[in-house]
Amino acid sequence: MPQSVKDRVSQFRYNIGQGHFDSWIQYIQNAAGSQVNCDYFPIKIDRLPNGFFSPEQFIEYFRMSINNFSPKKFYPHPSISGEANKWQNEPLGSIISIEIDPMDYGSVTVIDKQNMDWTFATIHDPFKPNHLASIHLMCKWIFGIIKKGFEYTIPTQIIQ
Repeated sequence: MPQSVKDRVSQFRYNIGQGHFDSWIQYIQNAAGSQVNCDYFPIKIDRLPNGFFSPEQFIEYFRMSINNFSPKKFYPHPSISGEANKWQNEPLGSIISIEIDPMDYGSVTVIDKQNMDWTFATIHDPFKPNHLASIHLMCKWIFGIIKKGFEYTIPTQIIQ
C-alpha cells in the first residue's frame, strides 16, 4: 500500500473542542477471531456490453456507476471537501462512505488502483466511531475484470 494512502487516512480526523477522533486503516493481519472469511462472487460475461471497447473501459464504468450494481450505496465521504472529485479523477486514497442501510454507514479507502482493478480496505471512521466496521470488521474488497480467452470475469472478492 502506498505511503500516500496511509498518510491521507491518518490525516482524516474529526475535531471536537480540544480533542479529536482519528482514523486508521484496519489491516486484515490485525484481525482477531477464530476464522477468516473469503467471499468470492465471480460474474462471468461472454462479451462486453455494447458501447465498451475494452475491459479497462468497462471496469472504469463499473467503478463510477457502482451504485447501479449494488444494493449498498457508495459515496465519496461527505465530510471531506473535494472527495467526489478525487474519487472521480484519482481514486487511489479516496475515502468512500458506504450506506449499509439508511441510518448506518461504514467507510473504506482505495488502497490500490490499476487499469483492470481496484481494492478497498476498511478504515476506522472518526465520524462514525461506534459503527461495527469502525471497531471490529477488518476487510479487503477487490473489484476488477479478467479476460480469459473470449470470456470476462469480474472477480468481486471480500476477505474479512
